Amino acid sequence: MTGARGGIVENPVAAATALDWAEQGVDFADALHLAAAQAQEGFVTFDKALARAARRLGGPPVRGP
Repeated sequence: MTGARGGIVENPVAAATALDWAEQGVDFADALHLAAAQAQEGFVTFDKALARAARRLGGPPVRGP
């Protein structure tokens, strides 16, 4: 990801947070979605494991539909 020439990271803070969370065992795509949602009111998912991980990591408030 960081080795791509000419690539631009839209949200470097969210990307860094996602990489940190991925190192802690969260799927990178899930971690990136959660990290990008930090400034939002909440995050909705059907994935119960992702909701638990968000609570454990101090991510945004997560709820199911």
